[in-house]
Amino acid sequence: APVARPISIRARDKVALMSPSGVPQPCYVEIVVTIPGRRFGASLQGGCYVGLCGDKFKTWDGNWEWDERKRREVWALHDSFGGKSGQVSTEEQVRLKWSKDKGLDGESTVGYGTEQHPSRHRKPLPGFGSGECIGLLLVPTREGVGDVELFKNGKPRGRLATNIPTHALWPFVTLPPQEGATVQLRFPPPPASVSSSSAEDSAERESPEEAQP
Repeated sequence: APVARPISIRARDKVALMSPSGVPQPCYVEIVVTIPGRRFGASLQGGCYVGLCGDKFKTWDGNWEWDERKRREVWALHDSFGGKSGQVSTEEQVRLKWSKDKGLDGESTVGYGTEQHPSRHRKPLPGFGSGECIGLLLVPTREGVGDVELFKNGKPRGRLATNIPTHALWPFVTLPPQEGATVQLRFPPPPASVSSSSAEDSAERESPEEAQP
């Protein structure tokens, strides 16, 4: 029988932001939630989140978003299917609308479009559905801190969060309360254009000239 409510899980391994030689590097992860028998992009019917969580996140029964005591060190995108804007929940805010307005950093334009446009359209749906790929690019900006860029089906969709602690982060999913829901986790190479520009930005912020008092 279908479960009564969502469950939350995280990856076994932390996000790796250091190369084997000890040099800071971006890390890219892709997350795909699928419900058997549903077409690509079909509704997950709510209750689904994908994102990142830290050490302080301890709620695995899926019942965390409306309780500020449980909503600790989490940065996640809600499936928000059929809505006119994506929704993001973090330690500070619940279901912050995230559409053509500014992102959480106050600068990035997200530009999801409206629910009238089908998946893979140049103006895709604001949330995500069954089988769609959400990519998270975590870019270290200075020691212990980084930014998170969001991708949907391989296309950039703006900045999810800014200046989050990076010492211990895991890919994170809250699965919907539907029978047979599964999640796939992949670590492909970061998107070349974005990762290179982000690395350049990071290098500029940490240049010796700027670091001097």
